[in-house]
Amino acid sequence: MLKKIFVLSIGTLLAFDTFGFNETGISFSDGRPTEKQNKEIESWDIGVRHSPWTLGDDFAQIGMSARVGQLKLDDESAIRAGVGAFVAKNFGWVTFSLPIGVVWLEKTEFGSEQLRTKNYGGNLQFTYGAEMAWNVSSHWQMFYRYEHMSNGDRYEYNPALNSHNFGLRVNF
Repeated sequence: MLKKIFVLSIGTLLAFDTFGFNETGISFSDGRPTEKQNKEIESWDIGVRHSPWTLGDDFAQIGMSARVGQLKLDDESAIRAGVGAFVAKNFGWVTFSLPIGVVWLEKTEFGSEQLRTKNYGGNLQFTYGAEMAWNVSSHWQMFYRYEHMSNGDRYEYNPALNSHNFGLRVNF
């Protein structure tokens, strides 16, 4: 499974490079649910983002993102990959972002042969959130992101996953 994640990560980087994006930020994040779940849940993601457009006279930046990672529930895990967009505003040492996106889950049902199960309904999930980053230097950011993931009632089951995500981003 790590081989799949590595291949997806390299593919994502090459895709951004192909479109001429040379001011890219790469992030590593770790997430935990905001409230107790019926299973132990954690996630980690490797993300790539770029903001090629500005609103007004440098009022805010609009950008695109891609990510690949793992969603782990107890002793089971699944690859999670997605794309999205964001609006960000820099206030000196702090940057605020509002990300939205779509993710694909490799597996949607966890613990099917156990007492406690979790079924995300289907492979296609939607995400949105709010992020605050501390600009440690011109190239490094530490961030906190609140994120909501659900399938938008597209399937029979729609358990949302709200998570606290902490991460590190390098911009180049």
